[in-house]
This record gives sequence, structure tokens and C-alpha cells, in this order.
Amino acid sequence: MLQAARALAASEFAEPWTRLLRAQAQPQVVGISVMYAGQVLSALALSRLARERWPHAMIVWGGAHVTALAEEIAAHAIYGELVDRFVFGYAEATWVELLDAVASGREPPPEVCRAGQRRWLRAKEDGTVVPAFDDLARYAGRRLTLPAQVSRGCSYGKCTFCTYPAIEAQARALPVAPALEAVQLAAAHGGVVSFKDSFLPVALLDELAERIAGRVRWSACTRFSSELDDARLQKLAAAGCATLELGLETLTRAGQRVARKAQSGPLVQAVLRGAAQAGIALVINYMMGFPGVERQEEERTLADLQRELRELPGLRSHLELNDLQVERGSAMGRAPAEHGVRVIERWPWSTVMAWEPAPVAQTLIPLRARGGSGKLPR
Repeated sequence: MLQAARALAASEFAEPWTRLLRAQAQPQVVGISVMYAGQVLSALALSRLARERWPHAMIVWGGAHVTALAEEIAAHAIYGELVDRFVFGYAEATWVELLDAVASGREPPPEVCRAGQRRWLRAKEDGTVVPAFDDLARYAGRRLTLPAQVSRGCSYGKCTFCTYPAIEAQARALPVAPALEAVQLAAAHGGVVSFKDSFLPVALLDELAERIAGRVRWSACTRFSSELDDARLQKLAAAGCATLELGLETLTRAGQRVARKAQSGPLVQAVLRGAAQAGIALVINYMMGFPGVERQEEERTLADLQRELRELPGLRSHLELNDLQVERGSAMGRAPAEHGVRVIERWPWSTVMAWEPAPVAQTLIPLRARGGSGKLPR
């Protein structure tokens, strides 16, 4: 990876970065956010260019992908080859403390970690901070979309494949006022608001609906629930809710036991019909390849769902279909044998691990979902 970054930094593809760095004054700190694995190579190349131009600047990485690799980075000094320090987690307060420390010649706060130091601390956050939405006139999209959050972490937090508990830590509410500032700004610019919360329970959806009151169109992520009944979906739509992203994951009973997420076919069908009637578009996350589940059963269940989405009158939906991935920070990745998984390979800078099905070392607790089996009624 380091050799590839060196080659990228020396190539013509790095010219835009080189021009950007040349236009900047000498900084004391260079901060780079790495949000997913696909950004690692570019971030390494950019770090190399920054090191060559400003050898005395402190290069600091943060972001969701870095946070997911916190234990790995703390264990191996090689991750610090081009990066001086790492920050893990939401870091509004820690980032300010770091800049103050560097400006005054003091040591960085302990939450700003070196690779290979063994011990790491989660950064200090400040959920009251409103992002600086400057230069909106330069926004390149067809329609301005502003992000907002009223919570961090997932209040469900039981899915065995999910890394949110490891990356975002314990679920907690944030003040609503900063999100409403984004709503007001979006309304003034004819834009929309996308709530980036990992999971918004119905109570928070209700509060947002009341506070937004149709001033902008907005979207949010939640899960299939009996509380998402026809009346509530109509209320959300009237308040400007245009899209809901729902984590269905699988309708196979065996897969739901592995995932620790039970959602019955009748419940799913009721929410689909309610959304169609309310005019709310749905993005549905679905996965294949759960250990211990016959592929034919997965394909049959998926075909039933696709037919329902296709044929239900008035429904606007997108099925986000992925294969199951086993990641380091998930419950499945931390204790693979307990979930019918055997890890066969790991890679540097990757949270995803290669795996194969294995005998389950511990009996999975049966799940019960209201409304019967996972099959969609005909």
C-alpha cells in the first residue's frame, strides 16, 4: 500500500493535489478525514505530498474508517509511516484542543494517538457544534443537500454484522437546535436535509416532524417497526419527510437469527403499503450470504421481496442489495465462531475480513417477530 501511495503521489493523477498544496501557506497541522476504505490510498498519497512540502507539519488522520481501525492502528507502528497522529471518534472538542496545543508548543492531548502506542482513547466530542456551511454557491449538485444529526450511535445496537457500536460508541441524543439551523439554511436555498443518524427511533422522527413542519423535504434512517403505521407515515409525509432508509437485512428466519434482527413478513408488507399510500420513498438495505442459510432460500425470499416492491401500487423504492461482509469491529468479527463464521484472512487498512461458514460454537438464541414467519404473504 505504501509503494502504491508513493507511485500515485509521483503520477499525473496527483497534480491537482500538488497545485492545491502549493497554494497553501505553511500549516502546523494537516488534517485528513478517511471515511471509508476506498479513500486510504489517496489519503496516503496526499500525506506523502504534504510531508514532502511541509516536513515539520503534523499530519493527523481521523474519520469513520480510521475509528474502525483504532485497535489495529494502536497495535502496529507501521500505520504511522506517513501519519504522525490519529484521532478516533467524533472529535469536535479534541480537534480544538489539538490546535491550541500545537499553537502554544504543548504536547497534543492524549486522545491524539500515535500508531503502535498500544493504548488509545476515544476523542472528545461536542454535539452542539454546527457545521460551517460556507460557500454554498459553489455546491456542485443539482440540489443542495445539507447533512444534520440529532443523535449519535444506534439505540438498537444488536445487529451482529454492524460496526456502528464500535465506531460511534453508546447511543446518545444531541441537541435539536443545530439540526434546525441546517433546516433553516436549506429552506432559504431551496435545498433538502439528510439526517445522517445511524438509526432514528420513532420518537425522534415524531419530534423532527413537529419541529420541521414541512419547511423542507428531508430524509432519515430507521427500521421496520409496528410504530410506523399508516397514520404516522402520513404525518411524517405531511411534515416533509420524502425518503426513509430502512434496514431490513434479510427475511430468512435463519439469517435473522444470525443477524439478531427479527422482522416479520407481514410487518414489512404493512410498512411498504403505508409508505406507498403516504408517498414516502423507501431505500431498503438487504443482504445475502448469511452463514447457515441455504442460498436457494435467500434467493427465493429475495425474489418475493422484489416482486412486492415492483408490484405494490404507488410505491417508490430502491433495494440496496449487498453480500454480507464480516468487519473487524462487529460482534461477528470479534467473536466469529459464535456466529458461524471462520475468518481466513485480514488485510492492512481494511476493516473487511475474508471469511467462510463454520460450525456455530454457541447456540444462537431464537428470535421471535410479531406477525409470523419471515415470508411475505401472497
